[in-house]
Amino acid sequence: EYIVMSDETSEFKANGKVYHDFLTLRTDFVQGRLSAEDLKEGLIQALNAKIAPVRQHFAENAEAKRVFELVQQYKRDGKKAGLVSFRRHDHFKDIDKEIALVVAPILSSTNVSLGVLLSLVKELKAMPEPNHKVLVVPDLSALAHNSFSEDKKTPAEKIIKAAYDLLICCLRAAVPDLMKAVSVCYQSETMLVNPSDYWISVINVGRHFQLQTVLDANGNSSQAGAVFAALLHVADVITMKAARVICSSREQCLLHELAVSYLNECGQAELNAPSIIQIPAVSTRLREGDLNNVQEKDDLHITNTSAEMKKKIKQSFCEEGNTEFCPALELAKSVAIELHDSITIGEIKYDHPESLISAFSSKIIHPSELKPAVTRSVNEIFTLFEKELKQEPAKGAKAKLQAYAKKISMKSCK
Repeated sequence: EYIVMSDETSEFKANGKVYHDFLTLRTDFVQGRLSAEDLKEGLIQALNAKIAPVRQHFAENAEAKRVFELVQQYKRDGKKAGLVSFRRHDHFKDIDKEIALVVAPILSSTNVSLGVLLSLVKELKAMPEPNHKVLVVPDLSALAHNSFSEDKKTPAEKIIKAAYDLLICCLRAAVPDLMKAVSVCYQSETMLVNPSDYWISVINVGRHFQLQTVLDANGNSSQAGAVFAALLHVADVITMKAARVICSSREQCLLHELAVSYLNECGQAELNAPSIIQIPAVSTRLREGDLNNVQEKDDLHITNTSAEMKKKIKQSFCEEGNTEFCPALELAKSVAIELHDSITIGEIKYDHPESLISAFSSKIIHPSELKPAVTRSVNEIFTLFEKELKQEPAKGAKAKLQAYAKKISMKSCK
């Protein structure tokens, strides 16, 4: 309509018929008299005819040919040129250790799962010594993903910041000694240290890859925000000059692989590609079902009270001898043993996941014994969470998220 048939003298040939106006062409296509294949073939022929004089000009005119070859050379040189020399975040200016990097997941709910926190703990603990530990908070990526809707009174970036502030506060409450050795870097703050180089790195990544390559790293999500977030992820790995990246989800592993691919293909000696360490994620889902339809009651959340947590565990699925899906068993491993070193059930103390799983599988441990022991262990960290949530900044962050959730709930009811 706007190119091939842009003026009254234009004509379009398809399936042996000549069209002189777009309306007739459109009517034939809508009513099935012109197939999609014939339309595409006609379009190819028409566009080739329009472009042919341009191609001929660049092939025959000496100056045009020289300019075209120069552009092609610039493109080839651009891929070989390598990266901009990135400045480290100021927080690392005096650190001579190699950096191990963990990127927090994209948060999209005001109810932050306990599984998210426990997975991050596992990732941070998996960082080899004596690496300097860095946790990147992807608040810009969450904004790009449209993780939270917004209105004039509640900008999305404020809700995103509240969700991540809450997560970081609870991490520090649960594993204070571990978090003392971790540098927490919000994307939005890291970017401001050297915005020029940061955004140049994002642009360079976008120029380097074909769109499909980025889509593949995003699980084929074609949303523009998801594509942009993938470019930000690669830029974070570059900016932090990470020697190792640790993750527990396949989604993040794919993004790390994209960063490694980029650095391998066009990096400089000073920016070696990091090694990827992938570990199993922790799930605190309490019932089986559709992963895309998880209700509040189906998971433990870091803002639950101790009473709410106890009720959820009591009502959780737990079949005797079933180790394939057993939320209480998962909590025993990831909380009692991982955080508290052991769990005592009856008169037996278990300090290795394998022995605990074996005992439950053999029905030595009954669900009626497992659940109370797990509840006592999990209650220890929820007591820490409750104490933390009574203090700033966690208290304010929780209030913002609750007010936002209430507003969204009221809108959905209208």
